[in-house]
Amino acid sequence: MQNFLSNIWQLRDDPDYYKKFRNGVAKLKEKFSKTDTILNQESDYFNKIIPFLDFFDIDDENVLEHKFDEALKAFLAIDGRNINNMKTGEKIQVAYMLLDFHPRFRDKVNKKNRPSNIGRDLKNFFFASQAKYYVTEDKATLKKAAFVSNYLSLRVKVENMSNFFQDFVEKILCVEAKMERPVGQRLFVARQKSKGKEKSHAPSAAQPFFAQADAG
Repeated sequence: MQNFLSNIWQLRDDPDYYKKFRNGVAKLKEKFSKTDTILNQESDYFNKIIPFLDFFDIDDENVLEHKFDEALKAFLAIDGRNINNMKTGEKIQVAYMLLDFHPRFRDKVNKKNRPSNIGRDLKNFFFASQAKYYVTEDKATLKKAAFVSNYLSLRVKVENMSNFFQDFVEKILCVEAKMERPVGQRLFVARQKSKGKEKSHAPSAAQPFFAQADAG
């Protein structure tokens, strides 16, 4: 067992090895059904991990979302861990990496995008988990991070740049709507007063949002 674990550790960043290992885990249920193993498949222990084995066959993401908690707890049961005894960072890590083994969430790994990059993305998400937003253009990271954030009820909102910018603009417009004078106009008035002019002039409708009226 020690040699086996040592081999996994040494080859952990090899793309081909990682893909084979990931595919092998996803096919465990099929292998168990066709092969006699030293593990008693009628035992209570085996029954506890069945939701984990079933997890990889779920193709509907809505069903996956509903079944994920059961699958994660079954995975942790393999070595006797309990999610209730884990810190938030540990929950994020195990949930994120379990998703990477699912066919609908896995990263594409190759010589340019090695398995270690998945770990890097996970760390970025972990450090952002206490923020209001986590913005990424990596589609696989976005999908996993959004799923984990929803599952663990994290405060962070996971978005791509386009949606983040849209949210940002909508919030500004909402604030403006509640003000007596829009932000753009107030900026213009403040500029005029700083020049010693008493009369204020609102920018025309043709001027861009937040733009200043003159360049002088």
